[in-house]
Amino acid sequence: MSRLSLYLSLLMISFSIFFYSKISSSRFISYRMGATSYNARSIALEWNNVSVNRINYDDDYGARMLMAVSYYYSYAKEELSSAKKLEIPKSYFFIHTIIFCSIMLILFSSTRSLFSPTMSYLIGGLILGSSNIGLISHVGDIYMFPFYAGVLALGIADEVLRGKKINSFKVAIFTLGIIVFNLFRSSSIYSFFIVLVTLFFSSKLVPAERLGRVRRILTYSFFGAILCQLLISSFAGKRSHSVWHPLHAGLYEWGGHLDREGNTYPYFVDENEIPNNSEYLSRWHDKTQFKIVNIKNPSVSTYGVRHEEILREDFLKIVKKYPLGILQLVFRRISRFLNLNPWLDLRSDSYIVDSFWNDLFKWASMIIIFVGVTQGLSLKVYIVVVGLLPLAAPPILVHSGYFMYNAPGHLPLYVLFAASLIGLCKRVAPRVFR
Repeated sequence: MSRLSLYLSLLMISFSIFFYSKISSSRFISYRMGATSYNARSIALEWNNVSVNRINYDDDYGARMLMAVSYYYSYAKEELSSAKKLEIPKSYFFIHTIIFCSIMLILFSSTRSLFSPTMSYLIGGLILGSSNIGLISHVGDIYMFPFYAGVLALGIADEVLRGKKINSFKVAIFTLGIIVFNLFRSSSIYSFFIVLVTLFFSSKLVPAERLGRVRRILTYSFFGAILCQLLISSFAGKRSHSVWHPLHAGLYEWGGHLDREGNTYPYFVDENEIPNNSEYLSRWHDKTQFKIVNIKNPSVSTYGVRHEEILREDFLKIVKKYPLGILQLVFRRISRFLNLNPWLDLRSDSYIVDSFWNDLFKWASMIIIFVGVTQGLSLKVYIVVVGLLPLAAPPILVHSGYFMYNAPGHLPLYVLFAASLIGLCKRVAPRVFR
């Protein structure tokens, strides 16, 4: 990264932090962190005697652990044990802000080296300059961490594809960072694995004399990350993020019904099939799945094996009975997810409010991407986009209604959009965009 590029990147990040410090983001913080704050405060109070199981009672425990440390060093024991409401320690947000700024510098540097300075500023500017994904207003949100991991995977791609000697130390540091981020959000590591696989088979972009060493380093990173994950799981005594619970919860994205026997009727089920004793539910909520499991088997522990089995059986029953309804649900999610408008209207819980401008931006950006792909983009763009596509899986398979749930998956789309827009500009005005 040149000195000028570094200065411009730092200026953009600094402006973003200044801008978002002037607006209130407390609505997002209070909504996202209430439960985490309550549990972290309890852990801080028991700090000297806390057990691993107490910290890891469910997944994504990195934020809870970091917040507990912040509480422990920010408040006296008497304050922690009192009934008084305590603010989340500023040190917690300070640490996350440092992480955010570091990640953004890596994003600017990697996209500039992989593609071009213009593309670097376009992608970074969209992320920093928007009113919502302007991610500095969401630091501390666990949904940030798949985005962070995706940027580090992008940094590894830069090391492999930029044509110089690969820095194995940097690859190792980025791999370690992704492993740590996976503690905060357990889906963060998937894009890393796919990026490594796509890079491993990208022999056309790696000189023959470097290919053997590159593949060895990628192999070490791949299996090293798996080994670290196994060691962490063994120590923590907990498997990764639940699968069937969020998949089942996503059936209620556009509402549905729940009868007294715990049977689910998503919005696409015909009204004549819904029993009269059914309760209407307007949207997704984890409490619905807890209620279903409790109706079917009150003795089942939350997020336990049997909890997952009950929801899996009910989910697959619906998939088999209403395959066209499930396809309709997935296509509706894709349609909402593909909206790259960074200035969305959001409710206080970051739920996306549909509007004419959202649809206009979505179709305009999709047309630009379509034209760019048909005209042809560089192989590097396709490799990066394919590698980062796992970031788009949660909003497509689970839920697309919440902006921060969608935001990490927009990273590969921003790469595709920026490359397509710049390619289109070069064809329309070649003298201006060289």
